[in-house]
Amino acid sequence: MGIALLFVQVFLAAVLLGASPVRADGEMPLALDIQRVKERGTLLVSMYQRDNPPFYSMDARGQMSGFDVEIVRSFARRLGVRPVFIRTGATFDAVVDMVARGEADIAISKISRTFPRAMRVAYTKPYLKLRQALLVNRLQLAQISNGGEPEQAIRNLNGRVGVLAGSSYEQFAHQKFPHAEIVGYPDWPSLVQAVTKGDVTAAFRDEVEIKKIIKAQPEILFMLRTVVLTDTVDPIAIAVNPDDTTLLTLLNLHLDDLAITLSVDQILDGRLPLMDGAF
Repeated sequence: MGIALLFVQVFLAAVLLGASPVRADGEMPLALDIQRVKERGTLLVSMYQRDNPPFYSMDARGQMSGFDVEIVRSFARRLGVRPVFIRTGATFDAVVDMVARGEADIAISKISRTFPRAMRVAYTKPYLKLRQALLVNRLQLAQISNGGEPEQAIRNLNGRVGVLAGSSYEQFAHQKFPHAEIVGYPDWPSLVQAVTKGDVTAAFRDEVEIKKIIKAQPEILFMLRTVVLTDTVDPIAIAVNPDDTTLLTLLNLHLDDLAITLSVDQILDGRLPLMDGAF
């Protein structure tokens, strides 16, 4: 009777500490976060609701494709599960918060690592590093330069700076342009239209998005000027719930194995690494 009671106490202690009992086949148990995903058979992936090729987009048949999508698919293959993309997040903060609330296993959408978000979720190592950049209204820049150097006016920008609401660039803008008025816009086309019309002096986002606009609409350079901030880095990573420590470790191992090296020119030209046959 004493031995039986001891066994029950040890078993209960193991459960309380989060350990799984040894499997009947003698194999060591999986970590609880991986066991949850494997038993479900799906990896729940929070993703921004608006398409952003070449990172993530949905075709007319409802099929997802893109660089971020392939990272997730290759990882899910290694786990032996199927990725399910949940695209309800209306802002990038909302995408991250789904993971913080336990409604998704991971979040990916060219998501920036930021200090406030890191208080709610854990991040993988960056799989991409971009620079911050601006689309600047030429007429307004001339006015605020007041005959001085435009570069100096940009460094000390005190006009209206437009950003995507609920994106990392809201925080980045307050840090980079403390004297400017930061104005949030619901989507990127609205923000580009605002800087073109002069409603804001500049639109602030990463260099890929700024250069994509110029590539698609070269005539816009008559009204706007591009500025890449060479002293800044925007690290792009995958968000994971802080409790899912093994999932985070496996994602980092997977990113190491993929060994992604990708330049902005490769992204703009669509020359992305193939991960279809990976793992």
